[in-house]
Amino acid sequence: MIAMKTLIALACTAFIPLICQAETFVNGEQGFQIELPGGMEMVQMESPVVGLALRPEEEGLAYPTFNVIQQSGTLDLSRSTREIADELLNDYRLVGFSDVQLLSSFIWDVSNARRFTATLEYTLAGKRLCSEVTLVPAHGKRFILTFIDTCENGKKTNDLSKALRERFQVLGEPQSAHRDGVPTSTSSPLTIPLIAGAAAALTLLFIFLRRKAAGSKI
Repeated sequence: MIAMKTLIALACTAFIPLICQAETFVNGEQGFQIELPGGMEMVQMESPVVGLALRPEEEGLAYPTFNVIQQSGTLDLSRSTREIADELLNDYRLVGFSDVQLLSSFIWDVSNARRFTATLEYTLAGKRLCSEVTLVPAHGKRFILTFIDTCENGKKTNDLSKALRERFQVLGEPQSAHRDGVPTSTSSPLTIPLIAGAAAALTLLFIFLRRKAAGSKI
C-alpha cells in the first residue's frame, strides 16, 4: 500500500494557473517525480497502483483532476497510433462508457523514450468530459497519466494538461531536451486492464469528497 504524502501546491492569483511556481512531488516507491502546478491539491489515497491524485483547491469545483496510475508490464511502441487508440476506446466501452469518442492521438519524444497520448470524450455522471490519457513505458512497467476536465472548460486547461504530462519524469531517466508532441504512425501493443475504470473511480471519488467537504452540488 502506498502512503500518499501531503503536499500543498502553491496558490496563484489565477484559477488553475497554467504556468506558475511549482513544487516537485517525488514518489520514490513507484519511481517518478512531477512538478505540481499551483491551484491544485493532492488527495490522500491508499492504493497499490495510484501514485498521485490531484483535484482543484477551490471549494465547489470537481474538475480538472489528474492522476498517475502504475501498472506492471512492458509498453512496446511499435504499432500505429490508431491501433493503440482503438484498444483504449474498447477498454472504456468495456467499463460502460458506450459513447466514448477519440478526439486525437499521437506519439511524442521525451529524453530517449517515447510516450503515447490520446484525448477522449465521454459522459460521466451527466457531464460531458474530455480526458487526456498518456501512457509512459518505464523499466518493465508503465504509468498511466489521466487528466480529466469538462469539455466546455477543456480549451482553458489545455496548457495545464500539457504541462503536467511534460513535467512527469521517470526516476533514473535523463531530463528531456525535446518535449514537443509530434503525430506519428507508430504506437504500442498493450493490455490496459482497469485504466478506464480507475479514471472513472477517481473522478467519482473527487466528486464525492468535494461534495462532502464543501456541501455543494456538483
